[in-house]
This record gives sequence, C-alpha cells and structure tokens, in this order.
Amino acid sequence: MAAGGARRARQRREQHPARAGLNVIRSALEKRPRAAGHDPFEVDAGRAVDAMRAAWADTYYIKACEGGYEATRRHGQRVSLTAATPDELTRALLADSASW
Repeated sequence: MAAGGARRARQRREQHPARAGLNVIRSALEKRPRAAGHDPFEVDAGRAVDAMRAAWADTYYIKACEGGYEATRRHGQRVSLTAATPDELTRALLADSASW
C-alpha cells in the first residue's frame, strides 16, 4: 500500500468514534495491574444487579439478597423469583416473562 493510502486508512480509523472508544478501553485494560489470585470468571454482584435492572427495570424489582438474587414482578400478580446466580435469575426472568 502506498504511503498516502496507509495515511488515509489510519486517519479514517482515528476519526471513527467507536474505534477511538475501543482504543481508550484497550489502553486502560493494558495499564490496569492484575490482582494476585484474580479470578476472571468471578461474578461482581453489584454489576450483575445493575445489568439486570437495566434490562428488566420496567417489569421487575431486582435485588441481591443473602445467598443469591431476587426479582419481583412490578405489575399484576406479585411473583418472586430467586436464584443463586445472575445467569439462573436471567433464565427464570425469561421463562416468567414468556408465561404472561
């Protein structure tokens, strides 16, 4: 590729806002020190609840409780769903929302 073509391609990549955001995230992740004994698959309860609330807030009250997670319908019959993990609660929410 000619020098002018490579320069134009680099300028297009730099101008695209999504690419710029990814570069910021990538550089932040590369600079962040890894904690000793860090488990990449460990669930962050606060983030899990925030994510479920963002997805289901109009239909369910969602909270972390001792030993797991709980969701209660906002409308109609007050049904409570409980699960040990966020994934289990998400599956229960999907099944419950499909039933009514």
